[in-house]
Amino acid sequence: MRSLSLSDDKLYCLASEYCTDVLRASQVIPVNAELMNSIDPNKLPILDGVERKEDMSNMEYLYEAVWAKKWDYDVLLKLCNAVFVDRGTAVTGGVANADITDVLGFGVTTNSFASCSLGILYSSGVEILTKQFLTAEAKSEAEAKGLGDCIAGDYLITYPETNSELTALANTLNRFFTKGATQGVALGDRFELRSSFASGDLLFGSVICLGELEDESYQGLRVGEGFGIVPVPVYKVGNEYNTVVHGGANILAIARATDRFEQVSAFLDYQSRNSSNILELYCEIMCSQIIDQAENDYNALMFRYISSRIGGSLDTTYDYLLEGLFNSDVIAGDNPVLEWEKYLIEKKYQITDMDTVYRNKIAGRSEYLKLVIETWNRLR
Repeated sequence: MRSLSLSDDKLYCLASEYCTDVLRASQVIPVNAELMNSIDPNKLPILDGVERKEDMSNMEYLYEAVWAKKWDYDVLLKLCNAVFVDRGTAVTGGVANADITDVLGFGVTTNSFASCSLGILYSSGVEILTKQFLTAEAKSEAEAKGLGDCIAGDYLITYPETNSELTALANTLNRFFTKGATQGVALGDRFELRSSFASGDLLFGSVICLGELEDESYQGLRVGEGFGIVPVPVYKVGNEYNTVVHGGANILAIARATDRFEQVSAFLDYQSRNSSNILELYCEIMCSQIIDQAENDYNALMFRYISSRIGGSLDTTYDYLLEGLFNSDVIAGDNPVLEWEKYLIEKKYQITDMDTVYRNKIAGRSEYLKLVIETWNRLR
């Protein structure tokens, strides 16, 4: 979780229930195992480097694709198409479109405060901010160029003028949702999607926080083949999966003004030394047992794979953990710092001019970033 801090010599303390909360807030995609295993194996995508064994279930094949770094949006769309059943209730211009009443492959929530598009953005390996370590000489040069407001500790943190990775992701999502409209991908209310997943009409639930799997609507699926989890697809084969932590996770720090520093430090030290035990219990009781079915170690392996890749994006840290401090002033009026994920939802993931959109947005966000860095430097 080092990336949640702006400095290598000042880390937030993740202790006991706070550490557990970070794990619960990591983002995954649930998979309906029964629906997945019902797909005709001949309809599964053939992937280089992923061996299809005769006794392997479809779920196991999917997991092998993840471990081989082949789990991308093209594979997702092919699986969506393999289960899609158009029930004919929505027709636009004479062409049937996927909607929540169909048997779908993937659902994306339209709720403005849901975490779905956040996971799509950052779990695909795209970073919005750049963080560059500065030597003493490089720091002086940056300050001479007028970049002093962008220096946090020993790092220069900026929005680059262009972001080709973000543009490539936007283009991928645009193709995915354009094709998916008639191949089993639909937008819907988060509770509609959850109900559809629980009833067996949705192969992949929307991107959710891991802790949501404790909900009774998911727990009902444990009868039968149950369900599994996978990370959010990468937009480019070979990318590393990054399990994003949603901003709802708590991060604990000691206030500078405390007059009980020794007592608070001792309490946090005790919690920190026991965090591993608490996390292990949570993983065993609340996570492994939630997704793991009898004699199915693939789910357990996948859970460990995802949990070992929990990280945080600097940009999501700013957008969520600090938005309450600054947004009341910064987003007043024209709302110049609308978060990226909310923008994606607003546009229904149909963004064909991301280069222009990005350039138009970074000016306002850069000023917001400078306020955050200024506050951080005061804390040091």
